[in-house]
Amino acid sequence: MSSILHSFHAPTLNLPGMARIVAKTTLRTLTWPARVMRARQDMALLAAMSPHELRDIGLTRSDIANATALAMDDDPTVFLARVACDARARRHQLRRD
Repeated sequence: MSSILHSFHAPTLNLPGMARIVAKTTLRTLTWPARVMRARQDMALLAAMSPHELRDIGLTRSDIANATALAMDDDPTVFLARVACDARARRHQLRRD
């Protein structure tokens, strides 16, 4: 019986790791309103651009509409930068073919 008890290891708590997770979650929760407001401001700025201005940065109206499907606090500029980069790569590939 003692061999069974000796082979059992009680799980240890990783308090520094847990504290880091709690701190990160708390910070993310507290900064959520600011992230939402920033994302909405960015979307409003992009939505106010003319089709010509959007084309200059490699976007279309439908790209802006697609960005509205993101979570409220996601940064739409990250998504739209990836869309513009992909479109640029496709145009470059078409020129090479």
